[in-house]
Amino acid sequence: MSDLAQIGLRTWLAGAGGLGAALLLTPAARWLMARLGAVDIPHGRHCHDRPTPRGGGLAIVAGVLFGYWLAGSSFNGPMTGVLAGLAVLVPLCLLDDIYRLPPRPRLVGQVVAASLAWQFGVRIEGVTNLLAPWAGDHYLALGWVSWPVTVAWLVALTNAVNWIDGVDGLAAGVSALAAAALAFMGFCGGMSDVACLAAAVSGAGLGFLRYNFAPASVFMGDVGAMSLGFIIASVAAAGAFKGAALTAFAAPLLVAAVPLYDVVSTSWGRWRRRQALDTPDRTHVHHRLLERGYTPVQTVLLLYLATAALCLAALALWRL
Repeated sequence: MSDLAQIGLRTWLAGAGGLGAALLLTPAARWLMARLGAVDIPHGRHCHDRPTPRGGGLAIVAGVLFGYWLAGSSFNGPMTGVLAGLAVLVPLCLLDDIYRLPPRPRLVGQVVAASLAWQFGVRIEGVTNLLAPWAGDHYLALGWVSWPVTVAWLVALTNAVNWIDGVDGLAAGVSALAAAALAFMGFCGGMSDVACLAAAVSGAGLGFLRYNFAPASVFMGDVGAMSLGFIIASVAAAGAFKGAALTAFAAPLLVAAVPLYDVVSTSWGRWRRRQALDTPDRTHVHHRLLERGYTPVQTVLLLYLATAALCLAALALWRL
C-alpha cells in the first residue's frame, strides 16, 4: 500500500471513529449535563423555545480524541500542544457551562491554553510576505513574534466558533465542513496527523449534529464550541499555514471565513456603538439573517452553503 493510500485509510478511520463516538456518547453527555443543572432556559436573545441541556460538546471532544487514536496517529509533536491546550480549555468551559463564568476569566484561560499549545509545537512560524505574495521564496519568518501571532489566531478562532453557536446545528455543521477541507489539505500534503485530527473533528461534529440540528435536544455549550474552534485553529497552524505561497496564507482564512466574519462584523458594530466587545446582543450574522425573515433552518443551511463554497474556493486556491 502506498504512503498516500495509508494516509487516506487512516484519515477515513479517524473520521468514522469521531462520528461513531459522538453518536454514541452525546446522549450520555446530554443526560450528565442535565443532571448537573447545565440547562439553557429560553430568554432574550436565545433562539430556542424549550429548556435544553448544554455542554453536550463534551461528546465531541471525546469523539475527536477517539477518532484520532483509532487511526493510530501519534500523540506527540503538535498533538501534544493540542492536548495541553485542551487540558486547560475543557475543564474551564465545563465550569462555564455549569456555572456561567464571567467573560474575562474565560479569555485568560484561552490565552493560557493557546500559549501551552504554542510551547508544545502548535506554531505559526512564518507567513507569506504580502509585499511579494506570488514569489515562492518570499517567506517571512516570524521568530519570537510567532508566539503572539499563534496565540491571537487560536484565541480568535476559539471565540469565533463559540460566537456562531447561536442557532441549532450551526457551529457543528460549519466546523465539520471546515475540518473536512483541512483534512483534505492534510491528506494531499502527506501530513497524516493533521489529516487524521481534522477528519476526527469533522466526524465528531457530524455525529453531534444528529442531536443538535433543529429542533436540538442538546447544545454543545462552550466546551464543544470553544474546543472545536481551538482544534480547527491548531490544525490550520500545524498544517495549512505552512509554505511561502499566498495560498498557504489565504486557504485557512477562507476555510474559517464564516465564523471569522461574524467576529469581525459583530466586534466592529459593538465598537461603533461604544459597547464592550463581550456584550451579549443580537447582532451576530445568524441573528441578522433571522431578523430578515429567514427561519432558523434556512439560516443554518444558508451559512452551510456559504461555508461549503468558501471551503471549495480554499481547496482550489491551495492546489494552485
